[in-house]
Amino acid sequence: MDDHEGEQHWLHPGFKVELFRDEAEGYHLNATAPAPCWFVLWRMEEEASLASEPIPRPVVVTLSYYEAGRWLDAQETVEQVPAPQEVVDWLRAFVQEHYMIEPKRRKRPESFRPLVDRFGNAASVSTEKKRGRGAGDV
Repeated sequence: MDDHEGEQHWLHPGFKVELFRDEAEGYHLNATAPAPCWFVLWRMEEEASLASEPIPRPVVVTLSYYEAGRWLDAQETVEQVPAPQEVVDWLRAFVQEHYMIEPKRRKRPESFRPLVDRFGNAASVSTEKKRGRGAGDV
């Protein structure tokens, strides 16, 4: 812990970061961002703390933009910490080796999509005039 001018800085060493091929697109988004960063999921620790009040404690660290997004979707607290240049270089080398841009698929025009009702059942449209009793019919 470093206490300087009323601010406290805590170091939490020892986090292991592994890169996985199936997260390559998430790493690509981070590596090509204007400021690549670590994404740190943290929670407030109330027990076994050196401080007199609860302090934030990092739980896991990633370089994947998508993984951080999943954490946020799960209502976790995620912060960004600037990544040092050697980590960014390592990340970019991994992305260059493992990330393959998916070819864009042609989107089928809406007119070719089958008609379905709001429940997903097949629907049909008729252009024939409904036959029924009109105002002049007896």
